[in-house]
Amino acid sequence: MEPTGLALGLVGLAGVFSACLDVVERVDSYRDFGVDSRAILSQFDADKLLFRKWGKAVGLEENGKIANDHHKNLDDPTIVSIVRDILHSINDIAGEPGEGSSPGQHLPFKKFRGNASGKSKIGWALRQKARFITLLQQFGNLVDKLHALVPPQSTNDTIHPIRRTHTGPDLPVDEASGLGDRRASRFSDHDSQLILLELDKQIKREMRKELEIWLDAPHSDTIFEDSRQKKLEGTCGWILDRETFRTWKSSEPPFNAAKLLWITGPAGYGKTVLTTSIIQHLQEEGEPKVVFFFFSADLEDRADPFIVARSWISQLSDRQDVFELACNSLDNHPGNIASSRQVLRLLKEILQQLPQCILIVDGLDECTSKGGQSTRQGRSIAMFIHAVTQAVIGTNTRVLLVSREDQDIRGVLSDQTQNAAEMEFLEYKISPHDVQPDANLLSRSIVNQKLPNKHETVRSEIARRMVNRSDSMLLRIKLVGDDLSTWKNQKQLERVVDEAPTELGGLYDRSWARITGADDAKRDRAFSILRWATFCQRPITICEITEALLAANDDDGEALENELPDEINEDFIKTEILGLCHSLVETRMTGSLRDTGARTLHLTHFTVREYVLQRDPVSGLRLRANEKLRSQNDGTQNNIMAETCLRYLRVPWGKDDPDRVCPSSVVRGSFRDYATSFWHRHVRRDCPRYGYVERTPIAWR
Repeated sequence: MEPTGLALGLVGLAGVFSACLDVVERVDSYRDFGVDSRAILSQFDADKLLFRKWGKAVGLEENGKIANDHHKNLDDPTIVSIVRDILHSINDIAGEPGEGSSPGQHLPFKKFRGNASGKSKIGWALRQKARFITLLQQFGNLVDKLHALVPPQSTNDTIHPIRRTHTGPDLPVDEASGLGDRRASRFSDHDSQLILLELDKQIKREMRKELEIWLDAPHSDTIFEDSRQKKLEGTCGWILDRETFRTWKSSEPPFNAAKLLWITGPAGYGKTVLTTSIIQHLQEEGEPKVVFFFFSADLEDRADPFIVARSWISQLSDRQDVFELACNSLDNHPGNIASSRQVLRLLKEILQQLPQCILIVDGLDECTSKGGQSTRQGRSIAMFIHAVTQAVIGTNTRVLLVSREDQDIRGVLSDQTQNAAEMEFLEYKISPHDVQPDANLLSRSIVNQKLPNKHETVRSEIARRMVNRSDSMLLRIKLVGDDLSTWKNQKQLERVVDEAPTELGGLYDRSWARITGADDAKRDRAFSILRWATFCQRPITICEITEALLAANDDDGEALENELPDEINEDFIKTEILGLCHSLVETRMTGSLRDTGARTLHLTHFTVREYVLQRDPVSGLRLRANEKLRSQNDGTQNNIMAETCLRYLRVPWGKDDPDRVCPSSVVRGSFRDYATSFWHRHVRRDCPRYGYVERTPIAWR
């Protein structure tokens, strides 16, 4: 090549090198995507440094110019041509040419920045992740070739290949040793696989968070776990022998279409524990696609039955195939929260592709607003059941509904029977005969626990009477059992059982009468406990309600300062919480925590909530079939709770004071989070006691 042509070629080479530096720096945007592997970061950082210093050492300046004292090998036209090809290759690798723009404009990492769509991220994680590792390896190999062709410290035209030896997952770069003898780490295939797995996990965790926000799905795992712990060994097995259940459970030919089983039963016959037992049985038999939802009085938004479908999808998305479907739906329907229509469409798509799913919901009849019966409840439940049946038609999905007898549910199921050719509808009514073996076990368990000092014949007789008096209703047996005491003789114990009301309402009336008959302090505290158990926005802990009860009548913080207990223990819960409410409330463990103060407060049964909502807060009389009065009751109680929260936050004790020393450190400040987060959600503008008032709140009488 002529000297002039060679000089022009060198100038062009310097320009390509400068462009490469820009492209390589832009590739560094992968850091925004959360890649935190030390092996990748060290390798890529070292290769970038070697590439930059190589250019400077051989005379290729970053401003696109060529130094006068450039490397001798760059005077060789053949080497210059090869170096130019290598630099173009680096541009090609980082820039993905051929997409309609110049090199460097289609960085594969650019689309994975924080504002990228979930679909792009998960698609890259599952289908293009190998290219990421390949790119970095190719870049490092090309840098090696540049060092081999034009060794930075060479004093003659001899080519000295750079030596790279494996030194572990990190890449030390000795700045003082020069560029001629760099030692770098080339991560192995095993390292690459570990990096890919970790990156895959990171992307999935990020997408899981986005999906949960979009679905806005509540979960009822705690109810399932609580019911599982309550279940006595040997109970609930009777359902497995019923032909109706066996027909629903079977997925064998000739009938392999969708099936819906509705199990009904009166309140108090253990339907939630029965549902839990069915779920356990299906899981133990290896059914991999069992998803469930339990309605309860503790749900924040239990007026919307479509939350069930949201929860089902969230559980099914633990499977990779469903996860991809859900992520695609998320990308196709951007927005903060998925609509009910989008959720149902996604559920149908999942069921079409996922054979033999089992969808379970317990307590659908308990789908109500916070204030009790919703005027739209019946239509909402009917719409939900209709939507679910339409989603499962054409599949072999099995649906299990468990509830009390409900005319809205019965009506929509009757309408759906016209699709009997595509779906089989089954029903089973729980009878006292079904649960009698369970009632015998429960009764005997309670008697043995409450009357350990009595003779075997006495315990057997009391247990038998409890079952007969309660007509095998498990909740009645439990409530009657609360009145058994070791100091009573056999005749007194028999009288306790024989004179107990036979209806749940009568048992609740008895507890209510005991509360109203107590002295003023105990009565007011009991009704306050019931108020929080009935209307709280989330389950409230024992520590939290301990402060809330004191704050209700505390304007200056004196009670919060001086009346907190030294500790929360079993004796405190028994005498100051449960004992005051006479079987209307209970406490539950929260997950695996065994901290007594972290237990949460709940009404004993959903029917207790219905009972409480029908009691006038002033007279104590029942509000018979008057929705307006019940609504006012709801609003009044919520406004009292809003006042309590604001009063707690207003007093000096309710604020952070690092210099104040309080012996009740376990309890102190427990209520602050609830009061701050939920006070405004208790305010009812159109009901009595709206707004904050300075006078002491009226107790719920």
